Amino acid sequence: MSAAVIIGLCNDKILLTLRSIHLRSFSGDPCFPGGKLELDDVSIYHAALREFHEEVDFVGTITPIGALLPICAASSTQQIYPFIVRLDGEVGGFNSDEVSQLLWLDWARLVPDSFTINQRLPLILHNRIIQSNEGATIWGVTASMLHSLTYIKQYI
Repeated sequence: MSAAVIIGLCNDKILLTLRSIHLRSFSGDPCFPGGKLELDDVSIYHAALREFHEEVDFVGTITPIGALLPICAASSTQQIYPFIVRLDGEVGGFNSDEVSQLLWLDWARLVPDSFTINQRLPLILHNRIIQSNEGATIWGVTASMLHSLTYIKQYI
């Protein structure tokens, strides 16, 4: 089953979440808000928005900017559809059933030199890592999406 995520830009920062350790998939991992598509989702983008609102307490305007090409997580065959949006408003908190912490990454730090190779897993498909503002290691498919953003950042 496919999944969709929101890469939210808010006040020159990128919003990420640290997933709850009680979740079945990607528990305890830093990632973008999002999740699996459901049968009643009107579109992949609407699935991303639904999941975003289930995880993050946000009041304001969400403006779509674009999307990255779908990407597969190395640990599964799940297609992930990343949507880039501008968040104009306030992030007030999160759903503690799904998220244990909000994480941020400064937009200015989103340059190729900010990424390093994961020394524990240098041969995996998505082997880049970067640190959030809070010091959490962002790795795997999430870091891979962020790295892809470095090449189109100037157009956003």
